[in-house]
Amino acid sequence: MARSTRGISCVLAAALQLGCITGQTFDAARLDEGPEELVEACRQGDWLRVRYAAVSTREFGQVVSRHERAAAIRLSDLEARPRVPVDRVEVLALEPREVRSGPDCLAVPAKLGAPDAPTPVGGESTVVVPSGVLHRDRTAAWAYPLAPLTLALDAVATPVLAVLWFPYTAAGD
Repeated sequence: MARSTRGISCVLAAALQLGCITGQTFDAARLDEGPEELVEACRQGDWLRVRYAAVSTREFGQVVSRHERAAAIRLSDLEARPRVPVDRVEVLALEPREVRSGPDCLAVPAKLGAPDAPTPVGGESTVVVPSGVLHRDRTAAWAYPLAPLTLALDAVATPVLAVLWFPYTAAGD
C-alpha cells in the first residue's frame, strides 16, 4: 500500500512539473516594442504628436520586426516638475499618416531620451520624449490560434491548470 501511494505521488509530481503549456506559449510570444528614432514631431494644442520608428524584440534583444508608429503625448505630462513617471504619462495611439506638420500642427524639435535626461538650457528648446513613454508590450499574433490547442493539452496533462487558464489570459492580455 505504501508503495502504491509513493508511486501515485511521483506521478502527480511529474505531472505538475509539466507546467502550463498555455502560459509557456504566451511567454514565448511576448514582444517588447520600443522607439528607435523620432521621425517627426509637431505640437497641436497641449499635445505633442510624434511619428517614430519602432523596433519589436524578443526577450534577449533579438529583433523581430520594425514598424512606423505614431502617438499623441500630453505635453503637460512631459513638462511637469517633478517629472511624471513614464507609465502615468497620457499617450494616445495614432495612425502614422495622422502626424504631419502643417498649419494645425506646428513642427517642434524633439528627441528621445532617458526619463531623467536633463532639459536643454538656452537656445531653441527641444522636447525630450522619454523612450519609456512609447514602449509597449504585446503578444505575437501566432499565439492566439494555438490557445485552444494549448488549453486542451493543459486540461489533459494538468487539469487544475485548465481552471486557471481563463484568469491568466484575462489578466495577461
